[in-house]
Amino acid sequence: MKNVLYLDACVREESRTRKLAERFLSSIKCDEGFTVSRVDLPALDIYPLNRTRLEKKNLDEAAGDFADPRYDLAKQFAKADAIVIAAPYWDSSFPAKLKVYIENITIGSLTFRYDEKGQPEKLINADRVVYISTAGGFINKENSLKLYLKELFGMFAVSDVRFYCAEGLDFMTDKIDELLNREYDKIMEDGSNLI
Repeated sequence: MKNVLYLDACVREESRTRKLAERFLSSIKCDEGFTVSRVDLPALDIYPLNRTRLEKKNLDEAAGDFADPRYDLAKQFAKADAIVIAAPYWDSSFPAKLKVYIENITIGSLTFRYDEKGQPEKLINADRVVYISTAGGFINKENSLKLYLKELFGMFAVSDVRFYCAEGLDFMTDKIDELLNREYDKIMEDGSNLI
């Protein structure tokens, strides 16, 4: 059975990004052999690394000791067969809680490691990330968020990162559903092989 890790970074109750992501997820949940584990990132009791937490993390990484419950999110991330992220496009990036989550799951020898040549070794199961977003305005085809995602997941030895974003929703308010449907169609054009 395939385990899809769904990282919901949407803050608003009526999030357009969540609406788009959950529509996609509902299309794959119908297929036999899929489970979806949703992580509500805004509700998580996690914090950015400070000096104390960073020192503890470094000691645990060096010892290979990941028994502390603080590593449960990283273990869940490592075991997922596919990762779907729903995050609105905020300030040329995403909500801060997603970055905090990333800090908390980026654990040496648990979710990533480099070989003797400095190349990433694959420690997580996922081969693909599907990143779904929406933007009130318009974003450049090549942007810092796409570059960040490529570099971040490259560290996890995942080269296939798919980025989907319904744009212009605050400018074409009379066409929101049409824009969301158009982006959904683009996602589905890639088909069920996304997961």
